[in-house]
Amino acid sequence: MNITYARKVMMLLLVETELRDLFEALKNVMLCISYLKLATLRVKAMKAIKKLIVVDPEILSDSQILKIIQLRLADVSSSTREMTLDLLWHCLTKVNFENEAKSHLFEQEFVNKYLDLVVERADDNNLGVRKKVV
Repeated sequence: MNITYARKVMMLLLVETELRDLFEALKNVMLCISYLKLATLRVKAMKAIKKLIVVDPEILSDSQILKIIQLRLADVSSSTREMTLDLLWHCLTKVNFENEAKSHLFEQEFVNKYLDLVVERADDNNLGVRKKVV
């Protein structure tokens, strides 16, 4: 192993660590925004969380994410509830997983955690939210 190769490996490790820290910081910012009073900001935060989940589906097992999804499914704003249901639907149908065994286990865990929350929205006051459930 020459010194140039070692430097490249060290740089890649440093970048990966910085990206991981940046991802975590971005997730925390989106979680904070999802608590703001403006419904449009909560909707945008849920859209951003949806994009984070596409990058790293493992964050769905994060207790903070579960709490936010529970809160946003019961949100005062119907657009926030719709976006949250869209996020859950997207996660269940569109997220690509690296291998099928991991995907199957993840789907079972996902369904166990989130299905009851979705079914509760079938009695929602808003027609758009009820349509998303179906």
